[in-house]
Amino acid sequence: HWKQSQAIKSIVAGLFEHLGDAEESRESLQELLLTVRNKAHSELDQASIPMWPQKATACVPLSQAFAAYALKRALKLFRCILLWDGLLEGQVLVKLALEEVFAKRLLSYLKTLRNDAESLASILVFLCESIPKTWLGGGHHEADLAVFKAFVSECLDSWRRQQQQQTGGGGFGGGFGGSLETIRRFLQSC
Repeated sequence: HWKQSQAIKSIVAGLFEHLGDAEESRESLQELLLTVRNKAHSELDQASIPMWPQKATACVPLSQAFAAYALKRALKLFRCILLWDGLLEGQVLVKLALEEVFAKRLLSYLKTLRNDAESLASILVFLCESIPKTWLGGGHHEADLAVFKAFVSECLDSWRRQQQQQTGGGGFGGGFGGSLETIRRFLQSC
């Protein structure tokens, strides 16, 4: 989906540039953008992540694989929606990606991963890298990113405290340390 979405967005953006102010053509392109928006809305139900109790997941062997698949779908939808920055209205992107996908579908699940810091950090890096660069720097979308930034910041603070307790202040190693640095840079750029 990601490469397809990138290609389609690139073509649509090019068409908007090429056609300029030609009213009939712009109307057709607006219809295409409405189709993209409606498709994103229709995908929201597919981005729900099941929150089954531990006892239930222990009894159903494929439940963890299904939850992982649902998580992957939600993450891809988040990224694909935000890809349309500059073509779809900002408030539409905020509503779909930050409110519908992140706050309503991902956040509860991500909170359950707090004991799996490496997995959670990897997911947060993916989400941070999906936020359009034009939204960073305290501009127009600062308030829209508040819940997202608060959760990311809370996780980073928790990992810092945990790391200080476990290692006496030494750094995390390997890929996890790199993930934390990416998350720190994201928060600083906000």
